[in-house]
Amino acid sequence: MVTINWLTRYETGIAEIDAHHFRLFEVLNELIDAFRRGDPNSQVAEVIDYLVNYTDEHTKTEEAWMERLHFPGLEAHQEDHQDFLGRILELKGRFERRELVTMEVTVLLADWLEYHINDFDQAFSEFVRGLDAR
Repeated sequence: MVTINWLTRYETGIAEIDAHHFRLFEVLNELIDAFRRGDPNSQVAEVIDYLVNYTDEHTKTEEAWMERLHFPGLEAHQEDHQDFLGRILELKGRFERRELVTMEVTVLLADWLEYHINDFDQAFSEFVRGLDAR
């Protein structure tokens, strides 16, 4: 597995949100490093717990920004956040039942970073840049 690098194209221009996203890249890379060491299961419980807490904190922060700025895509963004949380909780339940979910957690996180940040968060970023241009 390769290391996933933070690129400027992921930046939203809102430091608080970018810091949250950057931390997700670090978490994914920690999980990838565990795969390289041959013991990814040692990291998955910590990652799942982090993602549950992160999702709560991050979504509240991001959605508060969107509400303040009257972002028209807020509802769709909230739905995507809820879907992500639901998927994490489903994987957490399976992990607690001793199912092997390490690869699924890794893929979910990698997909989320690529899909959500590139589509949903960049749409918000473009909206914010449009406000700044006024």
